[in-house]
Amino acid sequence: MWSRGSRCLNICYYGTSWLHVVILAYFFGSAHPTIVNLTALSGFPPCLPAHEHGRRRLIYPDKSTHPVRIPYAGWASAQITSQVAHILISEAMGFDSELLDSAALNSGQPINYIAGCIDPDERPCVNRDIANPKLHISVESWLYGVERAASLPLAVQPTLLSVLEYDTYVGTYLWDETAQLAAAAGSPGPLDFYKSYDAGVFAPHVYFDPWTRMLELVPPAYITRCSDMGRGTVFDRDADNYIKVTNDTNLTCYQDFVWFSPACRNHTDTCVPLIVQYNYKNAMQQAFFLNMPIALLKVMDGLPEYDDVYYDILRKSRFLFGWFQPDDSLVDSRGRLPIILTLPATNELEQARGIYKSGNADVRPRNYAWRLLRAVDRHLSFFVSKFNFFPQDMDWMMISSRKFKNTGLPPMSTSRQVACDWVKEHGDRWRAWIPVSCPPGSYSDSLVACVPCKPGSYCAGGAAAAAACPVGSYCAANASAATPCPESLSTAGVGATSEANCSVCAEGYV
Repeated sequence: MWSRGSRCLNICYYGTSWLHVVILAYFFGSAHPTIVNLTALSGFPPCLPAHEHGRRRLIYPDKSTHPVRIPYAGWASAQITSQVAHILISEAMGFDSELLDSAALNSGQPINYIAGCIDPDERPCVNRDIANPKLHISVESWLYGVERAASLPLAVQPTLLSVLEYDTYVGTYLWDETAQLAAAAGSPGPLDFYKSYDAGVFAPHVYFDPWTRMLELVPPAYITRCSDMGRGTVFDRDADNYIKVTNDTNLTCYQDFVWFSPACRNHTDTCVPLIVQYNYKNAMQQAFFLNMPIALLKVMDGLPEYDDVYYDILRKSRFLFGWFQPDDSLVDSRGRLPIILTLPATNELEQARGIYKSGNADVRPRNYAWRLLRAVDRHLSFFVSKFNFFPQDMDWMMISSRKFKNTGLPPMSTSRQVACDWVKEHGDRWRAWIPVSCPPGSYSDSLVACVPCKPGSYCAGGAAAAAACPVGSYCAANASAATPCPESLSTAGVGATSEANCSVCAEGYV
């Protein structure tokens, strides 16, 4: 998703039949998470009735074998799609497959691991081992992951295998009920459109809770202080750039918690409350350039307890708030989601220069793979290139996920259950992602259909490509293995097609 500045989280697994997740630590130092096979530890039963598991492994150029390693990220949509990948790779394709036991806080860290970087946050990737990456594929890399992949040195950049069919969006939202109440009260403009917040024309604050309610609801220990958002900090609000592009030098915050935009700074009772966890610097500039009367407060991020407090506050208030989609955190009991505050269309040129007059772009997430994966296992590479979902899939996944969580089911168990339900219901979809496994005596270059093995080659079947018949043997059509020449005879070269080609003396014979 985006940078939250931390390296990773350690996760402890406990329980008998289902996997529970306990977050043990959040820290900023170097951390190299261990790899854990969740299927082995969690006690999850197989999802597919007729399944294969653990027969295949990746064979590296040095002939060492390895399980397929997949990231298990820190947000619901990626957790579910990772579980779908895990189920299909292990049960439908028969690989030994593992999930990284770190709920990665942003989609850039898995990209580093796929590239072979030792440090998940180091962009230059100076310390690296390309031949032995910690991960082999990414699942649902958001904008930060896409940018990270492009910023890595060319020698280590992972391979882009697919662009998913649904959008991801990080922006400002409000409850639909708030917008409807405003419309019923005669609001001159719709609250889901930025022009309705122009303080020179409208008074949108009357449809929201007073900004002081943010301070009433958010415990001080959970607020990121403005003084902690200076240059070089994890939560840098990029104050120097704000002053440069706006000429507004007033960055003072009320009680070190709430920043007021110029549109309501002299009359704070007219400010609309905006509470965020991310994109603070974007919100500051948008409020300035769009003349929006905003009281801005940031809740801490990076731990589940911070998220729990944040979302609990949003559910019982009428604020503008930062959020992202797809996500299951704010799905209500009837499957409804907050609505997006529509901002001016994205101006990528301006944003590249650090100017945020416009809204964020919708970004379609990507699936990346270790740059050597195609050479190591073209079957797995084929699967990742086909692995995809539509917006309707994601909507269903998020609604289903929230329903399970509302019953008290832990997050890991929820993601597994939703993934398994999707797999069981959509066999017609995912079977097209699985490359064909050929019977002995045949092979497939397309990975879609098998063809008979040609004379002069042998085809072991499964995922194996056709191989030239070695010296000293011959291979008729449809051969699954090479047939040795009679004793004392050999062939003049590779690719012999019949015993008649065994026409030269073998080494040691005259």
